[in-house]
Amino acid sequence: MPPENVEWIRQFGDAWSRGDLEAVVAIVEDQLAKGHIAADFEFEPLYFDRVYTGVEGLRELWEDSIEAWEDYHAEFDEIGDLDYHVLVLAHVTGRGAAGGVPIDERIAILFRFQGEKLVRAKSFASKEEALQAV
Repeated sequence: MPPENVEWIRQFGDAWSRGDLEAVVAIVEDQLAKGHIAADFEFEPLYFDRVYTGVEGLRELWEDSIEAWEDYHAEFDEIGDLDYHVLVLAHVTGRGAAGGVPIDERIAILFRFQGEKLVRAKSFASKEEALQAV
């Protein structure tokens, strides 16, 4: 895995944790222009029962997260290079918007590449689950 891919994923995580959607989109669009992300890349988060596609899907995921959670925060704690995958261990906190139920969990996000191009990211409840998907 080129170190550049690990680095832009780190920048993506930093922007997401700051709550800076425009920076998230700018990073993704820059990587799209460089050919490091497929235009129809998919993201399957742990907490929503759907797959989000492309930049517009990222915006939808952002909006869905804001609607579903109060005080939502996700921070990338650790990033590891696994050849054609990048594994991120993240800490997610917040409260459900409807009932105020708190969440404080560690999750894993597996970014899958074909060559040097990101094609899919999927969240898992644990590092072990994510590693089984490699």
